[in-house]
Amino acid sequence: MTTSKEDIVKVCLLGKYGVGKTSLATRFISGTFRKSCQATVGAAFLTKIICYGNREYCMALWDTSGDEKFRAVAALTYRRAAAALVVYDITEKKSFDDVEYWMNELRKKAPEDILIFVIGNKLDLESQRAVSRSSAEQYAKENDAVHLEASAKTGEGISEIFHEICATLSKVSQDKNSGYLDHREKGTTIHLGSSLNDQHGVGGDTARGCRCRTH
Repeated sequence: MTTSKEDIVKVCLLGKYGVGKTSLATRFISGTFRKSCQATVGAAFLTKIICYGNREYCMALWDTSGDEKFRAVAALTYRRAAAALVVYDITEKKSFDDVEYWMNELRKKAPEDILIFVIGNKLDLESQRAVSRSSAEQYAKENDAVHLEASAKTGEGISEIFHEICATLSKVSQDKNSGYLDHREKGTTIHLGSSLNDQHGVGGDTARGCRCRTH
């Protein structure tokens, strides 16, 4: 099946330096994890095809730098984006505080109908958690976003993030007159202890009609 222009889904990854944006993107694209990643300079571009139902989505990922001097570059990535992943580290309260900056930026500069996901990374470090799930969930609810948690290290929850994007886009395309809030209850934490990655292996999504391949 050939991916049409309308199936290209632009997704930007935003967040403080060190929260694991690059690791999340790499885990999704290649199913691998590196203990130490080179800091992103400006923004990096990656793609992967997801087959959801009878439709193909080309996930065009823009991994942005968390360095403040590159924030102007980051702004270019969320203009005309279909979805934004605002990432924080569940073990670092400051990284969660920084989410507010990116939410304000999205409100001012991103498309009005952009899908926003607040992503708590490093779920494998649950014992060191500094940001409670309930507070992150409440924040997401108040800001019309969806809260999910994942681990780039183990792969837990990674595939589900992009599955949720595809599922939402699929529903919206079926009813263009309905907004995102009509299709999904906002502010719900999805704790993926029994994730697709656990069942089928990272990078080999076969559950729920979703299968992936790199592009």
